[in-house]
Amino acid sequence: MNEKYISPAQRIARQSETSQTGKKELLIKKGMEIAMKKGISKTSINDITTACNVAKGTFYYYFENKEDYIKAAVMGLNIQDVYNELSSMNDMSIIEKIRYYNFAYAKKMYEEIGWDFCHIWSQIVIEYQSTERLEEDLRQMQSILESGVDSGEIQKDADCRKIAWMIVTYIYGAAFIWHICNEEMTVVKLIEMFNEQIEGFLAPVLIKR
Repeated sequence: MNEKYISPAQRIARQSETSQTGKKELLIKKGMEIAMKKGISKTSINDITTACNVAKGTFYYYFENKEDYIKAAVMGLNIQDVYNELSSMNDMSIIEKIRYYNFAYAKKMYEEIGWDFCHIWSQIVIEYQSTERLEEDLRQMQSILESGVDSGEIQKDADCRKIAWMIVTYIYGAAFIWHICNEEMTVVKLIEMFNEQIEGFLAPVLIKR
């Protein structure tokens, strides 16, 4: 059976995290608000389009189906710009780079998606067994650590993948604790605490100067 034709413009629209009209972002935002009330499985495409006052065709312009929509929601936390910034910050030490990345990640979670969306995001990852967000975060952190190897700050035999797992696990754990404590202990506060200890955490693989 032949696949349904998708125009180049539509393909770009589906792959892009943002849209020129803002409709893709609106669909994700409104859909997640509904999912917070009804649950992910009970939230229909019709619910989402009605809330956004758009036709179903608009939904299918940006998303292939509900699963594709869920994937876009999970990947909605865009930290790529921070990662790109770090690649050009050659005057920063590896410790400073990791602290910068960690704090920027936490700040984006707190300011751009907020507690409610972060909460539903965790539910989506668990229900749909989505690891794409995790794999992207691991890739970025591993790359940052490998830049420390290249600059001579981290030992060449250091297991950067394993260290990336440990750091990303803490970031995700901080988000989980935030769900439990809400404003009493925010993800930003927790990451700030972790950042204070990051040099000691990496001490076994750092090259002393």
